[in-house]
Amino acid sequence: MASCMIHLYTGWLYAQKNARLLRNPSFYLGCVMPDCVNVDGFADKETRWRAHVRAKDLSLWEKNAADFYHKNQGATSDALLTGYTIHILTDILWDRYFHDSVWSRAREMEPQQQNGFAPGWVECFRFDGERMRSLWWQDTIRPFLEQAHPESINGLPISLAEAYRRYLLYTYENTLPSEPPRILTLDHIRALGEYLVQAAEKIF
Repeated sequence: MASCMIHLYTGWLYAQKNARLLRNPSFYLGCVMPDCVNVDGFADKETRWRAHVRAKDLSLWEKNAADFYHKNQGATSDALLTGYTIHILTDILWDRYFHDSVWSRAREMEPQQQNGFAPGWVECFRFDGERMRSLWWQDTIRPFLEQAHPESINGLPISLAEAYRRYLLYTYENTLPSEPPRILTLDHIRALGEYLVQAAEKIF
């Protein structure tokens, strides 16, 4: 699973190739909305998997994402649905190409958990902190999330999506490490974005 700034950055990269989404607040909300179930801490596995239409097998999970998108067309705004599906694809591709290497390197560098989080998550939080201190977040993405109006999707209530949106806008940055990432770079996330564009072509 990728962290929220990874989701927003890859979503932004995807939107640069799809002009109708680039300035659409609902798209960016969709890019983070499956994780709204974690607004009060990691939800139980069943809840997380249901929000992400997840399967253990990554190829089956990818099929679930495609089925989810086509089944829900017309049931909610296309931008939100596209962003939601992009989130799921990003998690699949992260797990397929990056998770194991990042987690193993992070474990070698810092064997112990920090505040209950595995070293790989701590590295992702460092990346998120770096992105949230950048103009990319402050001047580009944050204003879109400020404008977004949650809708219900995949059985997730509007109130939960709104709580998560407000958490990302006003609280999340204060929970993040101040030091820069030690492993993750923008080159990793740009590569993830390239994989995402290829995977999305099969669905949209």
